[in-house]
Amino acid sequence: MEALAPKDGVVSLFRMRYDYHNAKTIVKAEAVGIDPAPLLSGAGRADAQALKTAYETGKSGSVPQAVLTAMQAARDALSRSADPQLADLILDRAYFAEYHETAAQVGSAFLMGYAQLQADSANLRAAVRARRMHKDAAFLKSVLVPGGRVPAEEICQVFAQDEPFAPLFANTALFAAAQAGAEIRFVTNDLTLPDGMRMFAPTGSAEESNTGLCVLAADEKYDILVTGDLSEHCLLYTSPSPRDTERSR
Repeated sequence: MEALAPKDGVVSLFRMRYDYHNAKTIVKAEAVGIDPAPLLSGAGRADAQALKTAYETGKSGSVPQAVLTAMQAARDALSRSADPQLADLILDRAYFAEYHETAAQVGSAFLMGYAQLQADSANLRAAVRARRMHKDAAFLKSVLVPGGRVPAEEICQVFAQDEPFAPLFANTALFAAAQAGAEIRFVTNDLTLPDGMRMFAPTGSAEESNTGLCVLAADEKYDILVTGDLSEHCLLYTSPSPRDTERSR
Protein backbone atom coordinates (compact mmCIF):
# COMPACT_ATOMS: atom_id res chain seq x y z
CA MET A 1 0.00 0.00 0.00
CA GLU A 2 2.89 2.35 0.75
CA ALA A 3 4.13 1.82 -2.82
CA LEU A 4 0.76 2.85 -4.25
CA ALA A 5 0.48 6.05 -2.20
CA PRO A 6 1.04 9.31 -4.12
CA LYS A 7 3.60 10.49 -1.56
CA ASP A 8 5.94 8.78 0.86
CA GLY A 9 4.66 8.77 4.42
CA VAL A 10 0.95 9.03 3.67
CA VAL A 11 0.06 5.48 4.73
CA SER A 12 2.32 5.73 7.78
CA LEU A 13 0.34 8.74 8.95
CA PHE A 14 -2.84 6.70 9.11
CA ARG A 15 -1.06 3.78 10.79
CA MET A 16 0.48 6.02 13.44
CA ARG A 17 -2.61 6.09 15.66
CA TYR A 18 -2.38 2.32 16.13
CA ASP A 19 1.19 2.62 17.41
CA TYR A 20 -0.08 4.94 20.12
CA HIS A 21 -3.07 2.69 20.84
CA ASN A 22 -0.63 -0.15 21.38
CA ALA A 23 1.59 2.11 23.47
CA LYS A 24 -1.28 2.97 25.82
CA THR A 25 -2.26 -0.68 26.07
CA ILE A 26 1.26 -1.87 26.89
CA VAL A 27 1.94 0.84 29.49
CA LYS A 28 -1.34 0.34 31.34
CA ALA A 29 -1.19 -3.46 31.10
CA GLU A 30 2.20 -3.40 32.79
CA ALA A 31 0.82 -1.20 35.57
CA VAL A 32 -1.95 -3.68 36.42
CA GLY A 33 0.04 -6.83 35.69
CA ILE A 34 -1.86 -8.27 32.73
CA ASP A 35 -0.89 -9.47 29.26
CA PRO A 36 -1.64 -6.76 26.66
CA ALA A 37 -1.48 -9.15 23.69
CA PRO A 38 -5.25 -9.64 23.19
CA LEU A 39 -5.77 -5.87 22.93
CA LEU A 40 -2.88 -5.01 20.62
CA SER A 41 -3.43 -3.98 17.02
CA GLY A 42 -1.44 -5.20 14.05
CA ALA A 43 -2.20 -2.07 12.02
CA GLY A 44 0.57 0.13 13.40
CA ARG A 45 3.84 1.07 11.77
CA ALA A 46 5.75 -0.97 14.36
CA ASP A 47 5.13 -4.63 15.05
CA ALA A 48 3.19 -4.79 18.33
CA GLN A 49 5.52 -7.35 19.89
CA ALA A 50 8.55 -5.34 18.79
CA LEU A 51 7.02 -2.30 20.47
CA LYS A 52 6.52 -4.24 23.70
CA THR A 53 10.11 -5.52 23.57
CA ALA A 54 11.47 -2.03 22.94
CA TYR A 55 9.49 -0.75 25.91
CA GLU A 56 10.83 -3.48 28.17
CA THR A 57 14.47 -3.17 27.05
CA GLY A 58 14.66 0.56 26.33
CA LYS A 59 16.16 -0.13 22.90
CA SER A 60 14.06 1.23 20.06
CA GLY A 61 15.33 -0.97 17.23
CA SER A 62 12.72 -0.71 14.45
CA VAL A 63 10.25 1.13 16.70
CA PRO A 64 9.78 4.89 16.14
CA GLN A 65 11.81 6.66 18.83
CA ALA A 66 9.06 9.22 19.44
CA VAL A 67 6.65 6.45 20.47
CA LEU A 68 9.16 4.77 22.78
CA THR A 69 10.12 8.07 24.42
CA ALA A 70 6.46 8.88 25.08
CA MET A 71 5.86 5.40 26.52
CA GLN A 72 8.74 5.84 28.95
CA ALA A 73 7.41 9.23 30.03
CA ALA A 74 3.91 7.76 30.44
CA ARG A 75 5.27 4.90 32.57
CA ASP A 76 7.11 7.36 34.82
CA ALA A 77 4.00 9.51 35.22
CA LEU A 78 1.83 6.49 35.94
CA SER A 79 4.22 5.17 38.57
CA ARG A 80 4.26 8.55 40.31
CA SER A 81 0.57 9.38 40.15
CA ALA A 82 -1.26 6.05 39.62
CA ASP A 83 -3.43 8.08 37.21
CA PRO A 84 -3.95 6.30 33.86
CA GLN A 85 -5.50 9.47 32.43
CA LEU A 86 -2.16 11.23 32.84
CA ALA A 87 -0.43 8.44 30.94
CA ASP A 88 -3.02 8.74 28.16
CA LEU A 89 -2.49 12.50 28.03
CA ILE A 90 1.27 12.14 27.55
CA LEU A 91 0.78 9.64 24.74
CA ASP A 92 -1.98 11.69 23.11
CA ARG A 93 0.21 14.79 23.07
CA ALA A 94 3.07 12.78 21.60
CA TYR A 95 0.77 11.37 18.92
CA PHE A 96 -0.51 14.76 17.82
CA ALA A 97 2.99 16.26 17.86
CA GLU A 98 4.38 13.45 15.69
CA TYR A 99 1.35 13.46 13.40
CA HIS A 100 1.57 17.21 12.72
CA GLU A 101 5.33 17.05 12.18
CA THR A 102 5.01 14.13 9.76
CA ALA A 103 2.07 15.67 7.88
CA ALA A 104 4.09 18.86 7.39
CA GLN A 105 7.00 16.80 6.04
CA VAL A 106 4.70 15.00 3.60
CA GLY A 107 3.52 18.39 2.39
CA SER A 108 -0.14 17.52 1.91
CA ALA A 109 -2.68 20.28 2.58
CA PHE A 110 -5.37 17.62 3.01
CA LEU A 111 -3.40 15.75 5.66
CA MET A 112 -2.60 18.97 7.50
CA GLY A 113 -6.29 19.82 7.49
CA TYR A 114 -7.13 16.33 8.72
CA ALA A 115 -4.58 16.73 11.51
CA GLN A 116 -6.23 19.99 12.56
CA LEU A 117 -9.67 18.35 12.52
CA GLN A 118 -8.42 15.51 14.72
CA ALA A 119 -6.98 17.97 17.24
CA ASP A 120 -10.15 20.10 17.24
CA SER A 121 -12.28 16.98 17.73
CA ALA A 122 -10.15 15.78 20.64
CA ASN A 123 -10.28 19.22 22.26
CA LEU A 124 -14.04 19.54 21.85
CA ARG A 125 -14.51 16.14 23.48
CA ALA A 126 -12.19 17.13 26.31
CA ALA A 127 -13.94 20.46 26.88
CA VAL A 128 -17.44 18.97 26.95
CA ARG A 129 -16.30 16.15 29.20
CA ALA A 130 -14.53 18.55 31.58
CA ARG A 131 -17.65 20.69 31.85
CA ARG A 132 -19.88 17.68 32.51
CA MET A 133 -17.46 16.47 35.19
CA HIS A 134 -17.33 19.93 36.82
CA LYS A 135 -13.58 20.19 36.35
CA ASP A 136 -11.77 23.53 36.47
CA ALA A 137 -9.96 25.41 33.70
CA ALA A 138 -6.55 24.21 34.90
CA PHE A 139 -7.63 20.61 34.35
CA LEU A 140 -8.92 21.40 30.86
CA LYS A 141 -5.71 23.21 29.93
CA SER A 142 -3.74 20.13 30.94
CA VAL A 143 -5.67 17.80 28.62
CA LEU A 144 -6.01 19.92 25.48
CA VAL A 145 -3.77 18.96 22.56
CA PRO A 146 -1.96 21.33 20.17
CA GLY A 147 -2.49 21.75 16.45
CA GLY A 148 -6.19 22.51 16.04
CA ARG A 149 -7.74 25.41 14.15
CA VAL A 150 -9.34 26.55 17.41
CA PRO A 151 -6.62 27.76 19.81
CA ALA A 152 -6.50 25.92 23.13
CA GLU A 153 -6.29 29.27 24.93
CA GLU A 154 -9.65 30.35 23.51
CA ILE A 155 -11.27 27.05 24.52
CA CYS A 156 -9.99 27.53 28.07
CA GLN A 157 -11.26 31.11 28.17
CA VAL A 158 -14.75 30.13 27.04
CA PHE A 159 -14.72 27.24 29.50
CA ALA A 160 -13.71 29.48 32.41
CA GLN A 161 -16.49 31.95 31.56
CA ASP A 162 -19.04 29.13 31.28
CA GLU A 163 -19.96 30.16 27.76
CA PRO A 164 -20.94 27.81 24.89
CA PHE A 165 -18.20 26.30 22.77
CA ALA A 166 -20.15 26.38 19.50
CA PRO A 167 -19.11 29.90 18.38
CA LEU A 168 -15.47 28.85 18.54
CA PHE A 169 -16.14 26.02 16.11
CA ALA A 170 -18.43 27.99 13.78
CA ASN A 171 -15.97 27.77 10.88
CA THR A 172 -15.13 24.10 11.36
CA ALA A 173 -16.79 20.79 10.52
CA LEU A 174 -17.51 20.36 14.23
CA PHE A 175 -19.95 23.25 14.58
CA ALA A 176 -23.05 21.03 14.72
CA ALA A 177 -21.42 18.76 17.30
CA ALA A 178 -20.44 21.75 19.44
CA GLN A 179 -23.99 23.13 19.27
CA ALA A 180 -25.54 19.83 20.29
CA GLY A 181 -22.98 19.26 23.01
CA ALA A 182 -23.99 22.53 24.65
CA GLU A 183 -27.57 21.31 24.99
CA ILE A 184 -26.97 17.80 26.30
CA ARG A 185 -27.56 17.59 30.04
CA PHE A 186 -26.90 14.74 32.46
CA VAL A 187 -29.30 14.36 35.37
CA THR A 188 -28.95 11.49 37.91
CA ASN A 189 -27.48 9.16 35.27
CA ASP A 190 -30.41 9.81 32.88
CA LEU A 191 -29.90 11.53 29.57
CA THR A 192 -32.25 14.47 28.98
CA LEU A 193 -32.65 15.34 25.32
CA PRO A 194 -33.34 18.89 24.18
CA ASP A 195 -36.38 19.49 22.00
CA GLY A 196 -36.12 18.15 18.49
CA MET A 197 -33.55 15.44 19.25
CA ARG A 198 -34.29 11.74 19.08
CA MET A 199 -32.53 8.73 20.56
CA PHE A 200 -31.58 5.78 18.37
CA ALA A 201 -30.25 2.34 19.16
CA PRO A 202 -26.66 1.67 18.04
CA THR A 203 -28.08 0.23 14.83
CA GLY A 204 -30.14 3.36 14.23
CA SER A 205 -33.21 1.18 13.87
CA ALA A 206 -35.16 1.69 17.09
CA GLU A 207 -35.30 3.66 20.30
CA GLU A 208 -33.82 2.09 23.39
CA SER A 209 -33.04 2.97 26.99
CA ASN A 210 -29.88 4.84 27.86
CA THR A 211 -27.49 1.98 28.67
CA GLY A 212 -23.95 2.87 27.72
CA LEU A 213 -24.38 3.59 24.03
CA CYS A 214 -26.87 5.76 22.22
CA VAL A 215 -26.94 7.92 19.15
CA LEU A 216 -28.61 11.31 19.24
CA ALA A 217 -29.91 12.82 16.05
CA ALA A 218 -28.61 16.37 16.41
CA ASP A 219 -29.75 17.61 13.00
CA GLU A 220 -30.15 16.48 9.40
CA LYS A 221 -26.44 15.84 8.89
CA TYR A 222 -24.83 14.93 12.18
CA ASP A 223 -25.27 12.73 15.21
CA ILE A 224 -23.58 12.83 18.56
CA LEU A 225 -22.22 9.56 19.88
CA VAL A 226 -22.10 9.30 23.66
CA THR A 227 -20.25 6.39 25.23
CA GLY A 228 -19.28 5.19 28.68
CA ASP A 229 -20.72 6.08 32.05
CA LEU A 230 -22.98 8.93 31.02
CA SER A 231 -22.91 10.49 34.47
CA GLU A 232 -19.18 11.17 34.13
CA HIS A 233 -17.88 10.62 30.63
CA CYS A 234 -18.98 12.15 27.36
CA LEU A 235 -17.36 11.39 24.02
CA LEU A 236 -18.65 13.48 21.13
CA TYR A 237 -17.96 13.26 17.43
CA THR A 238 -19.87 13.75 14.21
CA SER A 239 -21.12 10.80 12.18
CA PRO A 240 -23.72 10.19 9.45
CA SER A 241 -27.25 10.39 10.80
CA PRO A 242 -29.34 7.19 10.88
CA ARG A 243 -31.91 9.25 8.98
CA ASP A 244 -29.35 9.90 6.23
CA THR A 245 -28.59 6.17 6.11
CA GLU A 246 -32.27 5.36 5.76
CA ARG A 247 -32.70 7.94 2.99
CA SER A 248 -29.75 6.55 1.02
CA ARG A 249 -31.28 3.09 0.82
